[in-house]
Amino acid sequence: MVDLLKFWLSRLLVSFLFLARTPTSLAFSFSSTMSNGGISNSFGSVVTLKYTNGGSLDVLDQSVLPHEIAYLTCTEYMEVHDAIKSMKVRGAPAIGAAAAYGMALAAVELEKGGSKGGKDFVSSMEKVREKMDQARPTAVNLMYATARILDVLHFVLDRQAEASASLLRECVEDEAHRLFNEDIENNRRLGSNGVDLIHSHAIPARAEREKGSSETHANGNGVAEGEFRFIHHCNTGHLATAGHGTALGVIFSMQETGKKIFVNVDETRPRLQGAKLTCWELKQTGIPHSLNVDGASGLLMYRGQVDAVVFGADRVAANGDVANKIGTFNLAMAAKAHGVPVYACVPTSTVDVSLTSGRDIPIEERDASEVTEVGASGCIPPVGTPVFNPAFDITPAEYIDAIITEEGALRPPFLGALKEAKEKAVQREAERRKEALSQLEAKLKSRKTAA
Repeated sequence: MVDLLKFWLSRLLVSFLFLARTPTSLAFSFSSTMSNGGISNSFGSVVTLKYTNGGSLDVLDQSVLPHEIAYLTCTEYMEVHDAIKSMKVRGAPAIGAAAAYGMALAAVELEKGGSKGGKDFVSSMEKVREKMDQARPTAVNLMYATARILDVLHFVLDRQAEASASLLRECVEDEAHRLFNEDIENNRRLGSNGVDLIHSHAIPARAEREKGSSETHANGNGVAEGEFRFIHHCNTGHLATAGHGTALGVIFSMQETGKKIFVNVDETRPRLQGAKLTCWELKQTGIPHSLNVDGASGLLMYRGQVDAVVFGADRVAANGDVANKIGTFNLAMAAKAHGVPVYACVPTSTVDVSLTSGRDIPIEERDASEVTEVGASGCIPPVGTPVFNPAFDITPAEYIDAIITEEGALRPPFLGALKEAKEKAVQREAERRKEALSQLEAKLKSRKTAA
């Protein structure tokens, strides 16, 4: 095994264009920094997302992790669209942040292409939004982000009909930065709420299960007595968000309290986000973990080796039904059979109260090769075998013990709780938006006076 520190130093030579601090230990941390008129999300020595005003977006290519650290430099919005569609950037909140910056690049393209601004500029941006929204149709954060960008453009146009392309582009970039920073703030709040719920619900639930059980909780995966044991599906950490994470964010927040934890990681077929990405993040943060095939989760619970199930979501319906990576429903069913708490960890931006239930959520189907081929080994089943490859499944609300959001940990029934949390989030966003738009109003007046 190549020494981890040597590995990172060698990769830094490849990534010399990115400013990052060199790790002094194996404990990595997250930071968000403003530089060169832009913003970046760095995870230890690795920059996962970096936008430079006026135009470029550097994206860590997650499709080649953990064996290679490679970056895509996007200067056109369609390059961001393609990076999202091909899952080089993935995770609902990260998709939203990338899409917002993709809209910013589109604004840069229009400005450089000679757009005079005004209605024509906004009309072109509306077409860009339509195209961007098609990249990953299940991820509601994508549509949320692009809608925010258009809202700002219309706000400017209502007050300055002949707004220049330069001003409109600048406003788009500012809004994209706000979206990015809000996601980090929300994830931190979500993580804290998750820690509180684990102490008030999951730990007492474990004590109740253990009362009537003679099973030992020491196991071959190295879980020591007294550790809190998670099982996590897909990837929901720094890589999947603007920073900190949702379900993994709860785990990171738990680690920060000093509590001993252990994470069982579902490999997450067919794209193996758990094996490739979650194990990578946990290794960087020094959290003890073990990888298991998705089908082993039931056995882990049967043996008493799981205290809570955590996962994120790409969309949550008004009744609490959750659309998440394929395999989530199976995991939740196994947990319910064994009395293990199930927590969906999502920002309220992922909640879509316009949808009555999970039946209304569109499910993306992906290419058969994701299932039939592994690396360069060729086709696994007989050539021509029909394949069903949905990217997501729906976990009905009755299988979920709580939905953890930045507005609190919500317990069933979810219909009223989700609506209330969404309203709180909308109010919080309205207050932030009021301040941001006030600053924008001042900017518009200043520019008008100067002109």
